[in-house]
Amino acid sequence: MYKYRAMKTILTLLFLTCSILQAQAQIQWQRCYGGAIEDQGNAIRTTYDGGYIITGYTGSNDGDVSGGHGGADGWVVKITATGAIEWQKCFGGSDADFLNDIRQTPDSGYIVVGATYSTDGDVVGNHGYNDMWVLKLSPIGALQWQKCLGGNGGENAYAVGLTNDGGYIVAGNTGSDNNGDVAANHGSGDEWIVKLTDTGSIAWAKCYGGRANDYPASVQQTFDGGYIVGGTSKSVDGDVTAHRGPNDNRNLWVIKITDTGRLEWERSLGHYSGFGSQGQLGGATIQTSDSGYVVAGATYSGGDDVTGYVGLADQNGNGWVVKLNKSGAKQWDRCVVLSAGTGIDAITQTADGGYFFAGRDNNSPFDAFALFGKLTRTGALDWVSRYGGASDSRYPPYGTRFNAVAITTDGNAIAAGYTDAIDGDVSGYHDHVDCWVVKFGEHSSVADVAQTNTITVSPNPARQIVNIKAAAIITRLSITNTLGQQVFTGNYNGSNAQIDVTALPIGMYFVKINDTETVRFLKE
Repeated sequence: MYKYRAMKTILTLLFLTCSILQAQAQIQWQRCYGGAIEDQGNAIRTTYDGGYIITGYTGSNDGDVSGGHGGADGWVVKITATGAIEWQKCFGGSDADFLNDIRQTPDSGYIVVGATYSTDGDVVGNHGYNDMWVLKLSPIGALQWQKCLGGNGGENAYAVGLTNDGGYIVAGNTGSDNNGDVAANHGSGDEWIVKLTDTGSIAWAKCYGGRANDYPASVQQTFDGGYIVGGTSKSVDGDVTAHRGPNDNRNLWVIKITDTGRLEWERSLGHYSGFGSQGQLGGATIQTSDSGYVVAGATYSGGDDVTGYVGLADQNGNGWVVKLNKSGAKQWDRCVVLSAGTGIDAITQTADGGYFFAGRDNNSPFDAFALFGKLTRTGALDWVSRYGGASDSRYPPYGTRFNAVAITTDGNAIAAGYTDAIDGDVSGYHDHVDCWVVKFGEHSSVADVAQTNTITVSPNPARQIVNIKAAAIITRLSITNTLGQQVFTGNYNGSNAQIDVTALPIGMYFVKINDTETVRFLKE
């Protein structure tokens, strides 16, 4: 019976791979960044000038990398719209330092978060072991200030967001025993959410979870001024009320908190197969344009919240996306699978209401590729494929993986992660493991979000008023940001419209006319 199930699963996976791989997003350009040691991109964001900012870590001090402090350093790389390096900076001390997320700030600088084990170099105020580390950079990458947050245990920061009051929200985890900056820890490891002012002072800090390990993957301020946090939980107690399986089974865990950190609701997502403890992992979460939420990760079994799982429980990973309404109730879910080990690490909403997602697809360490695809607004699989090449045989295999994805100014996508590939889609490989960035182009089934000749927006960039002119009569007009969140909508009856965008944060926006044509503009 087991052999029959295994053979049936393999044949199913092969069929899915052969049929889906026919649809693939075009690579416009790709770049390897790094040196002779390990280099990795953990986050990528579009910048106001149309370029990109990348953060991660590096062990190199040659090639594209200079200014290393020793060991692993946090690494920030600013690139142009075509991938040329404008500047790069290493941050850290003589021990290991890692950066996981970055956002451009209204002053055109950057807020960056990660973890530090160092007590020297750029690092001041480490509480002990590893601390959550927050850095504020100037527009050219100069360190303006840094903060070590934590206690006598271990802390990491995985995600950062900008807040409406000009400050920052940081999501990480803590293992400290209620000392230093940490209070009310539930157990061995809690999600730790820290609200900072614009100068890095703690406004408030709260622990969420239970007696087992709980850790976040993402944080974002919501339309109502609160915050949505997505991650993974093993706890069955404390703040976690509907966990599936025992403590060693992971669930995706989503929490909604107010602007002061009060827990409004929480939701465990997943299934316990009974065969092992892989469960679900990931939890990248964004708010959607309808005020709901989308959660992405991986699942190793089907049942309960998981529908459409392919494979043998606890042996085959499926990428998993779950759509929740604004109260946390499930609306739909989608399993994505190409081979025996598919997972989704990042997701973003597109201008047409669908979703770009990115992650990994691994048959084995020797057959490990990056994953990129798109879902429609209702969760149907539009297309998905994998990218990479053969691993460098001189080293233990790392494979290729995307850790992050972002919407680009042309409405397509850019993804960042790492690769050890020496051929295939990869060129310019330095050595060992490189940070790999891929700019994708159009796909025939993806709605075209290009500048059109029938709509004009002026001035562009804009500071206060934008004037919108169309060749046809405008009946409906909407504005969305790069996360797919609708920030303005209105009904009209004319070929011209004026919109006051003074209150919008700096960044890129999309104007849609009559639910058909889309044009982009920058708010400065």
